Amino acid sequence: MFTPMRYPLLLLAPLFLVGCQSDGEPTAEQKEKMLEIYTETAQSYYQMGEVERAAGQAEKGLLLDPDNQQLKLVLAWSLQRRGKTEDVARAEGLFRETASSGDFRALLGMGDVLERKGLAYAEAADKIESGDRVTEAADPQQRVQELRAKANACWREALDWYRQTIAKQADNSDAHGGLTRVHTLLGERREALAAADRALEIVSADYAFWEQRVRAPDVRIEEEKRMRSLLGRLQKILIATHMTAYQLCVELDQKPTALGHLDAALALDPERADAYSRRAQLRLEAADYAGATKDIDAFLARSSLAFEHPDMKKAWQIRREAEAGLKRQQASKP
Repeated sequence: MFTPMRYPLLLLAPLFLVGCQSDGEPTAEQKEKMLEIYTETAQSYYQMGEVERAAGQAEKGLLLDPDNQQLKLVLAWSLQRRGKTEDVARAEGLFRETASSGDFRALLGMGDVLERKGLAYAEAADKIESGDRVTEAADPQQRVQELRAKANACWREALDWYRQTIAKQADNSDAHGGLTRVHTLLGERREALAAADRALEIVSADYAFWEQRVRAPDVRIEEEKRMRSLLGRLQKILIATHMTAYQLCVELDQKPTALGHLDAALALDPERADAYSRRAQLRLEAADYAGATKDIDAFLARSSLAFEHPDMKKAWQIRREAEAGLKRQQASKP
């Protein structure tokens, strides 16, 4: 998300800051240097996933330069990742402040924050409707409708920000992934599947590049570690997107394509139990009883669910049906 930093400054920062504090009010030159250090340390902490520290460094830098867009973006993304309701609200304000610059990170942030706001409204509506949450509204059902309308409004706006991000960066997989999720939430399956296909195309290309690069003879140990971490992240994105695309294809009655997405997910993670059970169901429906039996056995061997779990009961039902179908096929052979 942010440009890599020059890490030696991290070692110098504490001594430098102590020196400034002991001499009273820092000079303009010292302030500039302090701002540089706060910016670099904030970005470095963010890249390492230490969002609390990243936010703290960004806050300190903004005391020196309240209009610093780079620090606002680090702070906004750190708050967004922290995820508390008040954090997300503040992140939205920061993203809106910086979005006018056209920086793709701010545009993407707006899409992400509005997607989350929509989810929060939708969750509140579901809880009121189910009776898990009490509302002071005179008409609870009307309140549910209002919350769902707000959720849809947030998601519609999120789509626009994701599209603006793609206009800036056509191959931004995060934005295409956002389109996939939001179109799915809005029930727009064809649009969601198109976005998922594009996201898979981009991330697959990135994965192939880094997979080849990590095997290069000139790669140092530190670089290899970072690249393998990136490959792990890309792999998770690919698997999640294939699973989303599978579900969309099932709902669109594109079963052969859905099967291909499960094949791809299992090629990336052969231990993913739920993918085997889903593939077993598709194979059962296609009268591939031998394949369904093989897949459901693979699920049962890998699943840690209790025997009473509905998914386990469904798995045993699939197995019985597959066995019965296989016997019918064998009996019908000359």
